[in-house]
Amino acid sequence: MMRGSVAVSDLTWVEYQESIARQAVVVLPVGALEQHGLHLPMGTDSFIVEAIGRRVAQRIGGLVLPTVTYGARSLPRSGGGDQFPGTTNLDGTTLMALIRDIVREQARHNVNRLVVLAGHAENDPFVVEGAELGRRDAGAISPEILVVGWWHVVPEAALAPIFPEGFPGWDLEHAARIETAMMLALAPGSVRTEALADIDHIVAPPYVRFPTPRGVVPSQGSLSDPRGPSGEIPEPAHALIELIVTNLANLISETFDLESHAQEIG
Repeated sequence: MMRGSVAVSDLTWVEYQESIARQAVVVLPVGALEQHGLHLPMGTDSFIVEAIGRRVAQRIGGLVLPTVTYGARSLPRSGGGDQFPGTTNLDGTTLMALIRDIVREQARHNVNRLVVLAGHAENDPFVVEGAELGRRDAGAISPEILVVGWWHVVPEAALAPIFPEGFPGWDLEHAARIETAMMLALAPGSVRTEALADIDHIVAPPYVRFPTPRGVVPSQGSLSDPRGPSGEIPEPAHALIELIVTNLANLISETFDLESHAQEIG
């Protein structure tokens, strides 16, 4: 066993079985492979959600499954759309089926508390449906499930250090200031700071057209400026990441009543 590891992929089946027998919460991070501008890697969503998932699992004494690294269809108004090479979309039904199978299999292994941790907003409806179908398949052995995106636990007040001029909202925060600041904290070597430059200020329309026409999103791929208000590189978001991990751990503990459960089995 890799000493101290919370990753299911690092465990033997016996070690996994022992953790499940202790009724450990299991976290399933779900990300995407999607363009993230000129300065961030396409695996940004997966990297961030996996890093948060591992930290949360450590905090609550849980386990983390391998990350689902492909996501649902990228749309122009939230991810830039499919006109960027490398963005790799799953059909919604494929993602639903994948989540359904993973949930059902975890139930078969007697997991009774499962967190599906989202790192890519466009996955939300398919992940929710897949989780419910997997729970339904499991019947009497179905686990309790919490589906949550890391951004759901971020109070707007916590974003003031990143947005001293005021937070414009989550809609345009793709490959923009928050993800840039988080990646500077988690994997600074992966951020191409030399590629940060002025972006086209284009806001995609609220409707969807196929094929996606050119010119409906900024050509760089970032939906808003990833730099600070004076064009500076954002500060690494260590405090924001710690807040997210703390708030998720608290939410999971409250949802699954972990403190009283620990008393019961302790």
